[in-house]
Amino acid sequence: MAHDDGKSLAHHLGRRIRQLREEKGFDRRELAERIGLSLSMISVLESGGSNTRTEVLDRLAFALDVGVADLFVFPWPDDDDADDLPARDHVRELIRMVPDSKLAPLVKMITEYAMPFNPGLQLARRRAK
Repeated sequence: MAHDDGKSLAHHLGRRIRQLREEKGFDRRELAERIGLSLSMISVLESGGSNTRTEVLDRLAFALDVGVADLFVFPWPDDDDADDLPARDHVRELIRMVPDSKLAPLVKMITEYAMPFNPGLQLARRRAK
């Protein structure tokens, strides 16, 4: 699925994984060891070259001490300074408070709301059915 900026979700997720890894002070090798993947696989994930299985997302979130949802908190294509937007920051903080086990209904609601603004999301939903 392409994001509004033409880059895939895998690309944005890879950038976010790298950002979180660097914030924790881990190099790629250390992260690979923590989650049981090869160093080359971490490189592929961070470069956006692979779609990531949910099992790997769970292990990444655990190793980086964040919720799975936090892996998907990256700026929208039209928001170079997304961190300066108070409403978006507030929503991010609220989402962080929700336990991962309770995120499914929230994700569904946000997805339904966001669909009119993101044709790529509509296409991905149709493919998933």
